[in-house]
Amino acid sequence: MVFKVFDEETGCIKWVPTNVNIDNHVIVPKLDPNIMFPDKFVDDYISNLSKSSIDNSKPLWDLHLLDIKTTEDEGTGVFLFWNSTVAVVMFVLTFLFLKDTETPLKGTMGVENRPRRFLRKSVSLADVKVVKDAMNVVS
Repeated sequence: MVFKVFDEETGCIKWVPTNVNIDNHVIVPKLDPNIMFPDKFVDDYISNLSKSSIDNSKPLWDLHLLDIKTTEDEGTGVFLFWNSTVAVVMFVLTFLFLKDTETPLKGTMGVENRPRRFLRKSVSLADVKVVKDAMNVVS
């Protein structure tokens, strides 16, 4: 997967390839099952999550599983979409106002007016069979 992160050295946002480890995104805190006011605890837990800063080194979601019985639920799952909301807002702002990150795939100004060139290559069926046989593929 590829994620957009803030590079502190250059002060720019850039795309960084990364492997996603699900254990880094699913948080199951150890809780005392005998908490006096479990409903208030869950409300406070969610409130504290909303106050935490956005860590740009991680993908934009977390799932918190709280194994605590409340008056209405046997357990609670909290999905943090705040970071995702920020990413969507940044996408819209980039689309409307901001300049997108320069990448090798992004064309230069005026590329939309250049004529297209289509390439065509003929391959004989015998060549395809040679490759199929060399790769030991069954059709």
